[in-house]
Amino acid sequence: PNERLVLVDVRDHLDPAAIEPFKAKTDFILSDSSELRKTLPGYRDRHHAFRFIHIDASHGYEETFRELKMADELLAPLGIHSLAAFPTLDYSQNIAAIFKYLYPAASDLVMLLATDEKGYLCRKGDFERYADLLLSRSIAELRRRDIDAVLARTAYGPEYKAFHLRGRVSGET
Repeated sequence: PNERLVLVDVRDHLDPAAIEPFKAKTDFILSDSSELRKTLPGYRDRHHAFRFIHIDASHGYEETFRELKMADELLAPLGIHSLAAFPTLDYSQNIAAIFKYLYPAASDLVMLLATDEKGYLCRKGDFERYADLLLSRSIAELRRRDIDAVLARTAYGPEYKAFHLRGRVSGET
């Protein structure tokens, strides 16, 4: 009941009718991500306070790196950071910035899950909890929604253990 939805964009694309049910609990900040530290009220007081962060900004190399740093500052324990256009090779600089930030940075963010459209990060200390959740519930939950999916994991070392979630290819067992 005490949480707020914080939306940030460079333009006002909001549909007032769509947010009406929760408008009182929503902060909309009209800002470029490069100015967010100045425009987000109480930025320093909000460190480690956000349960979910999704950044879909410029996808430039430097911008992505800077946005990851802000997300790292703001993401709460058990938080998830969704990465837009993560595997999109049109934005290969986005991928490079993400991995440069994660390795060898002092961040405790790790790649949890990759899909054909997004990547998802969590804190290192939360990885096993989310991995257990993915393994025990994700495929069944997707099947309930008539989505035939595959959850793959091909790396098990300490540096990279992320999962890949994708649609099942016809005929694949």
